[in-house]
Order: sequence, then structure tokens, then C-alpha cells
Amino acid sequence: MIQHSDWPDIELAWHLFEGSEGKGFATEAAREVKTWAIEALGLGRLYSYIIVANTRSQAVAKRFGAVSDGTRAPHEPEAEVWVHPLNSD
Repeated sequence: MIQHSDWPDIELAWHLFEGSEGKGFATEAAREVKTWAIEALGLGRLYSYIIVANTRSQAVAKRFGAVSDGTRAPHEPEAEVWVHPLNSD
């Protein structure tokens, strides 16, 4: 999770190095972070800022029930805001 000082919300983010895609690493890591956010931090919502053309990251977000809210991230105009409700998977 990331919350930069000038970002409006806490982000659930992932980044994979070339050659690591398609092996479930992002999904596994995001699942664990989401669980921690619910159980340890008591958060009710997380956000992902995903570049519009990044369909692989969008697929990871969708696996957790995240949806685009149709807006762009204020700090990254090429990224859509994806909302992750924090209820059990």
C-alpha cells in the first residue's frame, strides 16, 4: 500500500519486473495486502491508479472486485481511479 503526501487516498499497488508477469505474483501479493488492510488496519476502502492501457493490471484489480469509478487520478492524468471495497473475497 502507498499513500504519498500529495495523493488523496491509500493505493493498493503492484509492479512486476519483466518476465514475472502471468504467474500470479501480483494477485497473490494484492490479496495478502488487502487482507492486512482489513484485519490489521481496519480500512474500508483502497484505490488503485491504473494506466488506461494497462489491461493486465486492470485484470488483477477486477479479481478483487475493484471497479473503475470513471475518473482520472489527479496526480497521474493517464491513470484511472479503481476502487477496491474491502469486504471479504
